[in-house]
Amino acid sequence: MLARMPASESWLFHVRTRFAAAVEIQLVAGNSALVEESARVFVPDLAGPTNIQTALPDQSLRSLVGKRLPTSSGWIRRDDLFQEAATWLCGLFESHVTMQLICEAGYQHIGDPVLAARPHIVLGGRPFLAISLEGADTSDVASVLRWGRSWRFLGIVAGTGGPADARFAPRSQNLFLCDAFDADSLLVVSLAHQRQSRQ
Repeated sequence: MLARMPASESWLFHVRTRFAAAVEIQLVAGNSALVEESARVFVPDLAGPTNIQTALPDQSLRSLVGKRLPTSSGWIRRDDLFQEAATWLCGLFESHVTMQLICEAGYQHIGDPVLAARPHIVLGGRPFLAISLEGADTSDVASVLRWGRSWRFLGIVAGTGGPADARFAPRSQNLFLCDAFDADSLLVVSLAHQRQSRQ
């Protein structure tokens, strides 16, 4: 479910720091600003309101709902909320032809054969994963969200005016997305655009 982001200093610091990083890598336009009161975070259905309001951005989803890590040895599948986020994004933008999810490519770099097999664009010499949200399969969008996760997640939903390739840049940016709950969930924040004065 989507809940209001806690208004604590730790959450505000987290979203502002991630936003600054997105501006630094030129994912977000320099004339964009966060509409902080719009910030929402995907949380597990089992998380109560008190747990959400006292949670920290780097807290694990398991601890948020009081689940313990299994004691078995071997690989343990991470719980995440990317499928829920993908369903919400696709539902919100399904009829917007030019809207795309564009996100940092995680640990992938230009020339990486794994990146070459994934939908991406190159802006300013840096690769970004990109997928159109119009008519997209939610599992494909969830995959792109997971591929973009590293120690953080930075993304936008933007109107591009064309197909995802290296010849265009995002025209209008509507939403900023970043990691929450130990990078297993997402924060979603509306963006405002300030006019740049001509000199």
